Amino acid sequence: MIEVKDLKFSYNTELNHQPCLDSCESDEHYYFNSESNPQICLKKCEDEYYYSNKNKTICVQNCENDEYIYPGKICSNNSCPNSAPFFVLKENNIKECVSSCKDKNMSFYNYNYETTSSTLLPNQCLDDCEGFIYNGGCYNECPDGLYIKEENSKKYCVSNCTKNFFKNSDGKYKCIEGCNSEPGYQFLASSGECVKKCPQSEIYIGQGNKCLSSCENDIN
Repeated sequence: MIEVKDLKFSYNTELNHQPCLDSCESDEHYYFNSESNPQICLKKCEDEYYYSNKNKTICVQNCENDEYIYPGKICSNNSCPNSAPFFVLKENNIKECVSSCKDKNMSFYNYNYETTSSTLLPNQCLDDCEGFIYNGGCYNECPDGLYIKEENSKKYCVSNCTKNFFKNSDGKYKCIEGCNSEPGYQFLASSGECVKKCPQSEIYIGQGNKCLSSCENDIN
C-alpha cells in the first residue's frame, strides 16, 4: 500500500490532495497517472504497477494489449529477451516473459505444435502437451533421429529405446515392449528393430522370431 506521507502529489482540489511541486524530484522518476490518482511521485513503481513502455517515468496499472512484460515488470513492444525467452499468455494478449515455464507451474513450452482448437505461439508456456514432448518443448513431430516413446498417455521423443522399436507407416521409429506387441512386425532384427520380414543379411529365422545371418547362431 502506498503511504500518503511518503508521496508528493500534483495539485488536485477535487480529490483533496495537497499541492506540491510542478514535477517530481530528481530521485523520484516514476509517477502513476490515472483518473483516481493523478501524478503521484514515487521512488519506484509499486508491486501492483508496471513501468510504461512509452514513457519510462510513468507507472501504469497494466501493460497495453499485445505488449510483453519483461522481468522487473517493464512493458515492452519487443519479444521476450534471451534471459527470459518463454512467456505466459495473459488477458488482452499480454505476454509475461519468464526464464522457465516451471516458474509459473507450467510444464511445457510450445516449439511448433499446432492445434485447430486454439492458436499457440512459439515459446508459449503450456499446462499440457498433446503433441510430442522433447526437452520440455511441445512438437508437431519428433525431430529426425529420435524415437517415439508412449508413456502414461503422453508421447515423448527419446534418443534410444530401452527394448525394441519399429518403423511405422509415417517413416517414424516408435519404441515398443516387444515385436509381438505390434501386429505385422513380428520378426526381430539384430539391431533391435521389429520388422515385417527379416533383412537380406539375416534371412534365417530363429527362436523367438529372431532374424539370423546363420542358423548356427541359434544353436544352443
